Amino acid sequence: MAEENVPYFDFDWMHRSLRESTAALDDLCRYLMAINWEIDEKIRSMPNVSLRRATRLMQSSVNFLTDIRERTDFIRTLQPLLEQFRRTHARAERDLRKMWP
Repeated sequence: MAEENVPYFDFDWMHRSLRESTAALDDLCRYLMAINWEIDEKIRSMPNVSLRRATRLMQSSVNFLTDIRERTDFIRTLQPLLEQFRRTHARAERDLRKMWP
């Protein structure tokens, strides 16, 4: 009867999703960094772009990449926490089964 109140949570699915999200964000970061490099090169080679404007353009692309990297790092921190929670949940389940067979 108590099990009816406990929602099911698929830890394996969540772990796979986090891993896939992290891999996808890493791929996106590599792709955007390559694009950023090309943009930087083009900005530097433009004869009539002021240094101030070029710096501002490059800084905005760096800020964008930094934001994506921070999100990727955040997802990476969730993976070990989820694994620890899964182990704790499994241990609690085993302990409950011992108490109430």
